[in-house]
Order: sequence, then C-alpha cells, then structure tokens
Amino acid sequence: MAGIEGALEAVLAYAADDSHGYVFGASGYGAGTDCSGLVQYYAAKIEGVEPTSYPNLNTRNMRSVMTGRGWKAMEFTGTSALKRGDVLLTNSKSHTVIWLGGGRIVGAEGDWDGKRGDGSGTEVTERSYYAYSWQWVLRWPGGGIEEDGLWGEDTTLATQGVLGMRYKDGEVSRQDASLKARMPGCTTGWEWLDEPGSGSPLIRELQRIWGAEQTGVMDVDTINAMIGYYMKKGSGATKRDGKLDRNSKTIKQFQHEVNNGRV
Repeated sequence: MAGIEGALEAVLAYAADDSHGYVFGASGYGAGTDCSGLVQYYAAKIEGVEPTSYPNLNTRNMRSVMTGRGWKAMEFTGTSALKRGDVLLTNSKSHTVIWLGGGRIVGAEGDWDGKRGDGSGTEVTERSYYAYSWQWVLRWPGGGIEEDGLWGEDTTLATQGVLGMRYKDGEVSRQDASLKARMPGCTTGWEWLDEPGSGSPLIRELQRIWGAEQTGVMDVDTINAMIGYYMKKGSGATKRDGKLDRNSKTIKQFQHEVNNGRV
C-alpha cells in the first residue's frame, strides 16, 4: 500500500500532467478521467492495487463500494472536521474531490474545451476548495496522523507532503545527538549524530516558518520557537523550556495543523 501521502503524491502528479484532461466515464487513465475515476485512482493507490482493477466507481456507488473495502463514511459537517486525504462526495450534484487541507482540493472538474488533454490546466487539477452541497466524507482507516504528541516517521512523512518537499522519506536527518535527551517526544525516523553537519532540509523549512535560525538542526532555540508558534495556535503549552516531552502539547498541536494541511 502507498498510504495516504504516497497516494496523494501520485494523484497530484497525475493532475499536474496536462496530457491528462477530463474524460467522462474513462477507465484507462491514458487520456484522462472524470471526478469518480480520479478518486478510484487515489483509492487504488492507497489500497495497493492497480487503478484499472479497482471496482469502477461513480458518485452513486462510491460510498457503498468504498465502505465495503474498509473506508469509513461520515456526514459532511464542514471543513474543520476534515483530515488530509479525505474524499468529499455529493450525490445530489454528482461530484467528488479529494481534500488536501489548507483550503485546497484536487479533483477532475470538467472538459472545458472538448480537446484531448488539459489545455487550460484546470480540468484535472489542484485548486482552492469550494462549497458544493457536500454530503459525505470518505476516510481511509487511520486517515491523517495520530495526534498523540509523538513525532515519528508518520508525522514527518505527512509534514513533508504538506510542505511539498521533493524527498518524502519520513526521516529527520543529521540531528545533534547531544540534544536527544531534550526531545523524548521525537521518536522514530530521527537520525542522531555526534557531528550533525548541515542538518535536515525539513527542519530548515520548519525553522523558516517558526521564525528560528535556519540551521537544519533542532536545537534549543528552535524548540522554543516551535513551542511559541503553537502556543499562539492554542496548544495549551505554558512555557518555552527547550523540551519536547513525550505526548507533548506542542507536538500534538503541530500534528493537528498537519492533519489540516498546514504547518
């Protein structure tokens, strides 16, 4: 299975290739697909099967087919309850898209010019969210990362996806081993070295967002910048103590933001 981030990466790459346009009822994916076909492509990638061997989806059968394969269906109550990778569905308007978080979606929207491919770049595309009488949310089990205050490989991989980083490997590389004891909340996927060198590209990007010096190494100043940043977002942390404990309130808020497609 590719998992949610791997499946989203595949769908976004497909949408970015403008040789693929909107083709109603298409099942081969060579020239393009429609909205249900794109969700079929996404679901197949998550489940680890070929999109063309997945049961043919349309907006009428999608909920029953996908729940029969282990997906969870919930009534749509607004975007605040969504997790990155959720599928939005309306039967009344026969449409479906995939929620990326941060007010962004990816979907197959329509054939605007009647020509092969996507001449406008807006037929099969990532775009801003729009309200459309959504009725259902379909979520793969374990959709989103667990907001448990433990920063492991899943949290890193999801963050790399949200930030659109080139390398998505779930690893925080080249970190200072002398600081490990200050971060028991940072678990799997962290590389601890006596001589960290240039640090991690992911941490460098997060330092830019959090307002810390961009060294690539998660040092005390960076931890405090992270704590302060998420205090403002309602983490419930009360002091900048240069630590990320297990089940950290700061990491929980960070995970919550990532689940909503932002940092």
